[in-house]
Amino acid sequence: MALDAGRITRLYADQQRLQRQFRQAEQMAAMGSWRLDAARQTVTWSEGVYDIHDLPPGDGMPVADAMSFYPPADREKITALVEQAIKTGAAYDVELDFISARGVCKRVRAIGEPELENGRVIGLIGVFHDVTERHELFVELDRRANTDEVTHVASRHAFVTHVDECVERAQQRGERMALMLIDLDHFKQVNDTFGHGAGDDILRKVAQELRSPWLGDSLAARLGGDEFALVITDQAMIAQLPRVAENLLRVLRFPMGRGADPLVVSATIGVVELRGADDCRHDLLQRADRALYSAKHKERGTCEMEWSDGAERQVLKAAG
Repeated sequence: MALDAGRITRLYADQQRLQRQFRQAEQMAAMGSWRLDAARQTVTWSEGVYDIHDLPPGDGMPVADAMSFYPPADREKITALVEQAIKTGAAYDVELDFISARGVCKRVRAIGEPELENGRVIGLIGVFHDVTERHELFVELDRRANTDEVTHVASRHAFVTHVDECVERAQQRGERMALMLIDLDHFKQVNDTFGHGAGDDILRKVAQELRSPWLGDSLAARLGGDEFALVITDQAMIAQLPRVAENLLRVLRFPMGRGADPLVVSATIGVVELRGADDCRHDLLQRADRALYSAKHKERGTCEMEWSDGAERQVLKAAG
């Protein structure tokens, strides 16, 4: 009996050590394990899962209470995945937004798979992982890739992706779409005369105007240097394209310096519309660039607009 008692003591000590090691691993990895009882509709969590929820360890809770930590859209998503896993045995691996008991917004990865008994799903087991830091890093990297550092409008990379998506959507729906290329006049003189800080201020002012509420959900982008673009998909706005261009020519004028004859930075604009099913981003950019170059050649501070059929071009000046 004494030998058996010694073995039991050692086994108990080994178990306690393994539990402490497992707990340390959970803490280091910011993760934990869980089990859902399908019949009772309750979940039990390891201490790591309680940590992520900012709760003290407990004896589990109803599934409905566990789901309450997710915002509505993600709650609906994880509920559907859990129900499908119980019904069909389908495993899942998903990232979701999550709000802890302390009101801390987090990003979590939830992995679940069926627990079977005689071929029947009796529950789910899985892992819960706090991936907030990694998610925030990815979001920041994505923001830097898609946002111009100086003006905070879309970058060229984001512009390309957006135009491709808009072209495809417009062609599928049979809708209109317009692209404006905007080039600043006398911008180099600003940098040479007043310094690059003043030039950056002008770029930010242009970006601010291109994000004005009256332009709706049009995408403003800086393509590089002093060249900007505006992608317009609002059908009512496209119907008034000449007026939109005239207003832009009016607001995109920035006097620099003092005196009777200040340097004025203006904008020259080339505008084109999507022509049809065979048009693409490359075609739009080429035609908009030709219209912009033609306007600059004729008179800076104007806009040349090419209609969707390509049969006519219209030269516009600032409204008012």
